[in-house]
Amino acid sequence: MVLLKKVVFMLLLILCSNSFAEGYKGFYKEKPGRGFYWYEDPVVKKKEKETEKINEKKKNSRIPKERSVEEMWNMHPDDFQVYMNKVTKYAVQKPSEKNMLMFIKANYVSSQKSTAFASVYALMTQKHPELTNSENNSVTNPGKKSQDEIKYREIDDLINESKNNFTIILFKKDGDKRCEAQKKILYYFERKYKWQIKDIDLDLNPHIAKKYKIKRVPYLLLLNDDLKEMPLSLGVIAMNTLTERLYRSIRYMNGDISPEQYVIHEFKMGSGSDPLSFLNNSKKKKD
Repeated sequence: MVLLKKVVFMLLLILCSNSFAEGYKGFYKEKPGRGFYWYEDPVVKKKEKETEKINEKKKNSRIPKERSVEEMWNMHPDDFQVYMNKVTKYAVQKPSEKNMLMFIKANYVSSQKSTAFASVYALMTQKHPELTNSENNSVTNPGKKSQDEIKYREIDDLINESKNNFTIILFKKDGDKRCEAQKKILYYFERKYKWQIKDIDLDLNPHIAKKYKIKRVPYLLLLNDDLKEMPLSLGVIAMNTLTERLYRSIRYMNGDISPEQYVIHEFKMGSGSDPLSFLNNSKKKKD
């Protein structure tokens, strides 16, 4: 009985194998030396009807649905951008009267929306000047001149006040043309502000160069009375750049400003130009 079951099972297995092979008979017959026993299965192609449906769906998705001016006006910006791109591309692809009119309408809504946005922005900045920095960004010549006068007076006053508490060190090398150029600029700085500037030759003082990790020249370093250091420049810098950096560095090292306020002058503190003014005002209101 057991032997009969085995025989029946083997016959069924052979019949199933023949049926499976029959399904791929054309592939193996037309392409000998290829197939399952050559570690390859035939690629099953998509049906033509399914492919046509997919292509038709893609084609229809590129055709924009005409929208009214009211619909476009109330669209989310992301949705309107998608619609605008689709209308533009379709008008370029098929520049018919209908498609061009859709494009013109969409472009008109886009322009009007921009005008509306700019108008409301102008109104609100005028109603809330505390959220702008217009007082420090004058577009008139008298306004610019007055701001420059305040700015340079602040720089001069702070540098003059700090000459006894800070020291500038010039790291140089003898014979280096860039160092010679920087020394000429520093000469005018010394005459104007009466600061003492120390020169240190890297070749003669390698231990100092190693201490401050200086490998290239000319290098300007600012030190205060507590021997806290602040690099001023690497390479030759002009007089106005030197005084501007020195002004900012002194204020930062004195704790008068935070890193976020590093480029803000004293007369702009607390104004719209101060990036922390809004946060500080909010804290004061809460307190």
